Parts: sequence; structure tokens; C-alpha cells
Amino acid sequence: VSQSRYSGDDPSSIFESPWGKGRPGWHIECSAMSHKYLGENFDIHGGGADLQFPHHENEIAQSEAANQCPFCNNWAHNEFLNFGSEKMSKSLGNVIKIRDFVNKFGGQVLRHVLLSVHYRARLEWTDEVLQRAVDEVRRIHEFAVEVKTYQVVTTGAGDPEVAKTIEKMQDELANDFNSAGALGHYFSFLRHVKGMKDHLNQETLNQVHATNKFLSDAMGFLNI
Repeated sequence: VSQSRYSGDDPSSIFESPWGKGRPGWHIECSAMSHKYLGENFDIHGGGADLQFPHHENEIAQSEAANQCPFCNNWAHNEFLNFGSEKMSKSLGNVIKIRDFVNKFGGQVLRHVLLSVHYRARLEWTDEVLQRAVDEVRRIHEFAVEVKTYQVVTTGAGDPEVAKTIEKMQDELANDFNSAGALGHYFSFLRHVKGMKDHLNQETLNQVHATNKFLSDAMGFLNI
């Protein structure tokens, strides 16, 4: 129990301890919640890089001591979102509210900003990053509309570069969820298809539509 000086109706003031009124400590709260809802062992635990020590190390120590089994199989620690040299922080007053951002730019743009770098890499929030996200989301949607007008022109085997795109994107996402790498392969695919649209056969056109469907299912773009 961690000591608390809160009073009144604050829930943290209702616990009695030998040291006065208190509340369960931060680390034990998380261990208790994960045990209740996920069990003694679960697959993935996320959190900011700043929580590795002491918070997550405390969770591991107390949970494994109590349950006598591994606590979590995989850890996903995301880096900070920075404004210039400072991380986004409520205490610093440099927070962008998600609802306000989505109302102005749309959820697809926010998704692109966050997926454009690996989650373990620090993201610098700048006007240039935002504008690039707006432009690239527009390119994705314009391409998705454009390919619906493409016609089969030739016969023969499918294009090997188009055929490999989904596998390349899957490999990146399976590599510690490298979303930036997957998007890079998609934009290479986009440019390649636009350059060969007058030489499409049925197999390749089917693969183009399948790749757009994969982008929608795996990364949340397009809503196909």
C-alpha cells in the first residue's frame, strides 16, 4: 500500500493501512488487473519506453513471484512522440487531442502519421510530417479509386513484382510490426502498377485488388 494524503470522496482515500489512509501501489494495480482479465500469463504487454523501469520490471517481479510462471511473452515499448526537442506531455501543455485532430484532418491521416515510423522509433511531430501524411493518404485513396477503372489489356502470366507485394508487406509486419517498411513496399507497388496499367492481364489485376484489400485489413487504410 502506498501512502496517500487524499481526502474526501477521492477513491484513493478509502483504504486503511498501518501508515494511514492509502491506495494500492501503481505497480501492484497493474499486476492485479492483468491477472483478473488476462490470467497468470499472456502474450503481449505494451507501454511507453519510459515505463520499462521501474514499472514493468516491478510488474514482472511481483507477478512471477506470486504466480510462479512467466508473466508476459512479448513486450512492445513504444518511443515518444516529440514536438521539437520535447515529448508530448499533458504537464508541458503540448498535447494534441485525438478528437480535435480527427475532426480537422480525419482518422486516416492520424493513422498514417503513427504508422509511418516504427513504433520503437521516436516520432518528431512537424508540419512537414503532417503534410506528407495528408499527401500520401490522398495518393492511396486516389489510387484505390483509379484501379477500379483499370481494364484487362493482355493475356499471360501475372506480374511477379505485383504478386510479391503482399508477401513483402507481411514479412515487414511480422518483423516486430515494421509498419513503415510495409508502407514502403506498398508505395513501390503503387508506382509500379500505375506505370504498367496499359499492360494489365486478369491475374495481375486480381493481385492489385488483393493488395489493396490487404492494406485495408492489415493496416486500416481504405476501408474496403
